[in-house]
Amino acid sequence: MLLALPCLAIGGVTAARPADAADEAPLPIPHVSIMSPWRPPPPRHFTLPDGRVVEVIERQPVATIGGQAVSRGFAPYQAEIYSPFTGYSAEERKGRQQWELAHRCGGSLIAPGWVLTAAHCINDERIANHYRVRLGANDLSTGEGVTYLIDRYVRHADYDEDRHLNDIALVHLSADSATRPDPKAQIEPVRLFGAQRDDPILLDNARFQPKLENPFLGFIRTRTLMIAGRPVAEEQTYQALGWGNTIPRSDESYSTVLTEVNLDLVDNRQCGRAPGYAGSITRRALCAARPGADTCTGDSGGPLVVRYVRSTADGSWDDRQIEQIGIVSWGKGCAEAKSPGVYMRVSAYLDWIRRAMAAPPTVTALR
Repeated sequence: MLLALPCLAIGGVTAARPADAADEAPLPIPHVSIMSPWRPPPPRHFTLPDGRVVEVIERQPVATIGGQAVSRGFAPYQAEIYSPFTGYSAEERKGRQQWELAHRCGGSLIAPGWVLTAAHCINDERIANHYRVRLGANDLSTGEGVTYLIDRYVRHADYDEDRHLNDIALVHLSADSATRPDPKAQIEPVRLFGAQRDDPILLDNARFQPKLENPFLGFIRTRTLMIAGRPVAEEQTYQALGWGNTIPRSDESYSTVLTEVNLDLVDNRQCGRAPGYAGSITRRALCAARPGADTCTGDSGGPLVVRYVRSTADGSWDDRQIEQIGIVSWGKGCAEAKSPGVYMRVSAYLDWIRRAMAAPPTVTALR
């Protein structure tokens, strides 16, 4: 999966404020979000296929450090958000491949036609520039997978770019002339943590209460279940995925193949005390870290998942049960000591996700 990288941060947090009492209250899982360190270069102008000339200020995406590459089909819900623009000059390319120039963010397929991502990954300009989503891909350099046009989006109306609050969005997919089948592509939605069995839109999943150990070393929780009258051990591990940077402080080290990184959840109160984090770690956020591992530029919008690993009756292990608990949002640097990655806590936005999916096509912001 993703190489463990230091969390991306945008130079620190502004307008810091004391944490509310509600922010200090314990939650089933701490929130984690990681945002890309966006350093906008000068505006560029180019002509779209329909003749329109647009000015685009591209921001740098986010990726993982300290992780490992995964095989195709490992995360069938993983999505890539990318730019279809191909008219880069030789100077703009500077030895970089088209897939590197095109990559922007990650995301996760949560329902037919809907990809969950970070609010900072999508806006009106990107819709006007015909940004697309790629599903079922592992190696971006091969052009594999199935691509769709993003025809609309819904961002949280209270998204705060300075404090990184409510960094969540949904993009809607539309098949067009560039959408071609890939018989090898494995595509299926991910379960969202906290959704109920009778939920008409979201997939169901179980609830669990993690046990927090050292806030900066993390933990793996093990419990014993009874299945068919037999004791079965279950472990919960936390993983982030993406094609982002694999080398800290580098904007040109995107991974061509999908990578995953194992992380440990960090208590929200401890996370909020980290330098530059005050006022940004609320009940709707989750923090995660592990020495030498992190998400980074290019990983933004991608999923943080919990993987349930169970021992089966025959003595083998089943690790196919997965639920998404977070959305990569932001962090201070990548894999820096005592600077956890921050993720949007999916369970805190389930109602928002339902309403956003049901909103009229003209709605682009929803509270």
